[in-house]
Amino acid sequence: MIKITRRDSTAPRWRPEQFIVLAGLASLVVLAWVYLLHLTQQMPEMGLGITMSETQSGQTAELAWTLVMWAVMMAAMMLPSAWPVVLAFVAINRRPRPLALAAVFLGGYLAVWIGFSALATLVHWLLHSQALLSPMLAIASAPVGGVILLAAGLFQWSSLKHACLAHCRSPLGFFLTDWREGVRGAFLMGLRYGGYCLGCCGLLMALLFVTGVMNLLWTAVMAVFILVEKVIPAGRWVGRIAGVLLMAWGLWLVACSPKPAEQRAQNCRYLEETLGSIVLDYQARHGTLPETFEEAHQESGVTLPQRGDVFGQPLIYQKTGEDAFYFLSYGPNSQFDDGTGDDLKVEYQASWLTYCSS
Repeated sequence: MIKITRRDSTAPRWRPEQFIVLAGLASLVVLAWVYLLHLTQQMPEMGLGITMSETQSGQTAELAWTLVMWAVMMAAMMLPSAWPVVLAFVAINRRPRPLALAAVFLGGYLAVWIGFSALATLVHWLLHSQALLSPMLAIASAPVGGVILLAAGLFQWSSLKHACLAHCRSPLGFFLTDWREGVRGAFLMGLRYGGYCLGCCGLLMALLFVTGVMNLLWTAVMAVFILVEKVIPAGRWVGRIAGVLLMAWGLWLVACSPKPAEQRAQNCRYLEETLGSIVLDYQARHGTLPETFEEAHQESGVTLPQRGDVFGQPLIYQKTGEDAFYFLSYGPNSQFDDGTGDDLKVEYQASWLTYCSS
């Protein structure tokens, strides 16, 4: 049990170590956000998400890259709301080397989120392998996204959420009941406090698969929301109001999702108006069809979600004659799956769309 002494001053006086810790945390947050901004700028050239290399070493490298991306994102989102507990740790700790112990405590806290990042990476890999992610790494199925939103909204009203939030909102109360001495104790306290924060905010992180893992605007909004929920006096009610809004959003997504026939019509229209026009414009300029879609795409200057693909899922372009070609989106659970698991084929003959069907 820790013993806390009261100063004879009406206002608490900050220790020099607290200023150093605050500057260090701010630096880590800035570096994390700079890395994420750099990552989003590189994405159009690299291809978004996991590319599913055929070699074992390639897959390992891709998994490691995705794990780093998730870990940095968790740091960018969760470190801003961790400053009260780290500062409280330094203020309370009267042992030698308070900065070193604070770093150990923070390491335990981040270890929890690195573990969560590993789990998120596996989910990310599974979704991508089934072609269920868009180029911005969002779940392509609106009904599935709606279910995630409903679950997150309901969780905001759960007893588990508020039990974990109570610990996160009261660093002093946490240390009064869970204090441990030494380096091992600092790491274990970091793990325990990180576990409470994971219980409080873990399900919210699933929203990244709805808004887009690399949608930095929503990432920033969630980081601010987590900070507000933990720090301001009305944070509990902010969380509950957010839960209601998430449930309303989820219900809207589920209710307004296009029916299979409507979805297929939208997909056909996209292929016809966007990809088909690129090929036909090339034909108008050169008098012949391109041998590959990449040839026409590079010349067009049109920005597509992902080079060679549409919405990130496999797409075949095939020239079948001097004036005929087709696009084929294949595979069950592809981005163009309308619920039937059928392939989607768009065929052109003499510059006219002849049919769009499975």
